Amino acid sequence: MANMFCFDPAEYADQFANDRFVHIKNGVSEEFLAQMKEQVAQSLRGPLMQEYAIGDKEQAIYSLPTDSNYLQQLCDAVGGVCGLDPAKLILSERHIKTYNDDANPNPLPHKDRVASEITVGLPVTIPAGSKLVLYPDRELSLNPFNSSTEHKNSLTPERSPQALLRDEDRVEVSAQPGDVVMF
Repeated sequence: MANMFCFDPAEYADQFANDRFVHIKNGVSEEFLAQMKEQVAQSLRGPLMQEYAIGDKEQAIYSLPTDSNYLQQLCDAVGGVCGLDPAKLILSERHIKTYNDDANPNPLPHKDRVASEITVGLPVTIPAGSKLVLYPDRELSLNPFNSSTEHKNSLTPERSPQALLRDEDRVEVSAQPGDVVMF
């Protein structure tokens, strides 16, 4: 069994505490990245999660290999970086997200659902020029809904993320396969 990560979570704890996100270049081990690439390809050939097909995005389920301690490694890494007790972390989603070729390269901002206290991205393939855009200092309240779409639909136009964040400083993360992003 391979190690999932090749970084020391303690080295990123202060950065996460200060910036509310970290981008760890080459944080995924080569062995685990190879396993993810194979499973992602296999998952996308199987049934997709039609109930989560949103506009220009398809989703499938990613399952950690059962003959491993990857879930514990993931919780230990997230807990160590984010200052949380790994024993109390719950994996709430494990989606493989793939965007259609005609996807909007600049989608509207959204707020993840309440169960996603910490989002962890492990890029497997990334189109050239793709960026993750974060607003780590704004709109820190919780989305009390089960989806970003429900949250968006509950807001007036002037309270929408695109209106509130229009003139705010943004952070652009150019993650590559094998990187780790937590926010």
